Amino acid sequence: MKIAFINGSPKTKDSASASLLQELKSLLEQDGITSSDYNFNKPMLSIEEMEQMKEHNILVFAFPLYVDGIPSHLLNCLTQLETFLASVKEKDIKVYSMVNCGFYEGHQTKLAMEMMENWCSKAELKWGQGVGIGAGGMLP
Repeated sequence: MKIAFINGSPKTKDSASASLLQELKSLLEQDGITSSDYNFNKPMLSIEEMEQMKEHNILVFAFPLYVDGIPSHLLNCLTQLETFLASVKEKDIKVYSMVNCGFYEGHQTKLAMEMMENWCSKAELKWGQGVGIGAGGMLP
């Protein structure tokens, strides 16, 4: 099993999304799972990044909630990735999401989670599940 941990925060360092991914990664590495880290903090992906995405069984996205949705730079990346993956035959990729927000209530991320689920459907990927995390600004 090969997992891509994708940080969708526009911050280049010290983001809550990066902290969440690092914590998850440390738990999964104990099981000997192979993983790669990616930062989708710009509105365009390189061809190399898109080629690498199709080599993974699981994509784990972590990103902050922006006005009840996906940050625009990440949305651009998802659109680009969707177009690229349309040409890939027999893809067996499952997608998970961790959406953090400044609100105390993690359920505020529900719309962004639905957007990710809809993207999976359009990109012909399998939606795993997601978790909404409140008080993201309080994470280390």
